[in-house]
Amino acid sequence: MTTGGERQYEFLRLYIKDKPKTALDKQSNNTTLELANRIKAKRIEEMLLGTFDLKSKNKGTVGFLKF
Repeated sequence: MTTGGERQYEFLRLYIKDKPKTALDKQSNNTTLELANRIKAKRIEEMLLGTFDLKSKNKGTVGFLKF
């Protein structure tokens, strides 16, 4: 996702089987893809509404005393 010219990635840790052999594996892949698409739609909606939370790259780099 790109916001303000800066690209941001979110790793969902959702996995699909490369070559599903059983009906259960195929169903699991379909469920995982559906979940990923729902998360994608939610993030797009958040971006369009301006409520998407960009994570700071500098998080934790400023010392407490300097703060």
